[in-house]
Amino acid sequence: MRRILVGLSVLLVSLCSHAQLSASASVPIVLRIPGTITLSLSSVPVAVDVANGSQRTFSVPLSVSWNLNPAEVQGFRVVAYYQNAGAALTDAATSTALPAASLRTRWGQGSFIPFASDATATLFQTSILPTVRRGDKQDVLELKIDDALVPSLPDGSYQGTLFLEARHY
Repeated sequence: MRRILVGLSVLLVSLCSHAQLSASASVPIVLRIPGTITLSLSSVPVAVDVANGSQRTFSVPLSVSWNLNPAEVQGFRVVAYYQNAGAALTDAATSTALPAASLRTRWGQGSFIPFASDATATLFQTSILPTVRRGDKQDVLELKIDDALVPSLPDGSYQGTLFLEARHY
């Protein structure tokens, strides 16, 4: 009886070993890379100098790069804004405050655009498509005071902080 049990044990061990060696399974592996949008600036101190009824336009280089999944993000925009819509730029010497609505901006070669009543301006907007999920844009960001307003302003250096951010939709 002992001999039969030993033989049966050897047979079972041998069957189990064979089953383990020939077994296979597939395991799905999903790699998810989080999307990114990177702006070279998040805020910038702005100074527009006014003298004798003319102004010197403020300019600074700005770049954005992105790598996004179109299933998660359909598009995004780059927005410039001021925290105080009523006093976006001020001249400390004359205590003159300029509202954001009196300022104009552009990024690149397009026309200057006004800031909205909430002190924001959309500088760039793009859709994310399966074939265009990565990209970058580099250009000069410019800011000036509305040309019609400049002749009536006191001479001075009008300063403030412009904030920049990417907003996805």
